[in-house]
Amino acid sequence: MINDAALKYKGVIPDDSWHEPYISKKELTDDFGSGVRMFGYARNNTLVGVMGIQELERLTLIRHACLLSDYQRIGIGKSSLQYFFKFTKSSRLLLGAWQDASWAISFYLNNERYQSPEP
Repeated sequence: MINDAALKYKGVIPDDSWHEPYISKKELTDDFGSGVRMFGYARNNTLVGVMGIQELERLTLIRHACLLSDYQRIGIGKSSLQYFFKFTKSSRLLLGAWQDASWAISFYLNNERYQSPEP
């Protein structure tokens, strides 16, 4: 799922940051060992999106948030983000997006009302 969705980044992110697979099974397993919890979104019994969170001492990270291309721009990402906030204990959120991944940045900016304001 993550690697399929990550194909959108190929040619957009710096070449030295792109590799295939984008995330290996070991990297993902290591993330789980570091406390990353994944939530999935299914449509018609098919997993079409995932979003991971990692709660640290004073903030929560969004990790590996992605949707299959055919399921973008129909509200699933927004719904997933709303669901995610039901489970986070922190009032501070940190997410990362590649500078040239304008679609990802736009998504978070358009849904900023679900994010905590800067202190």
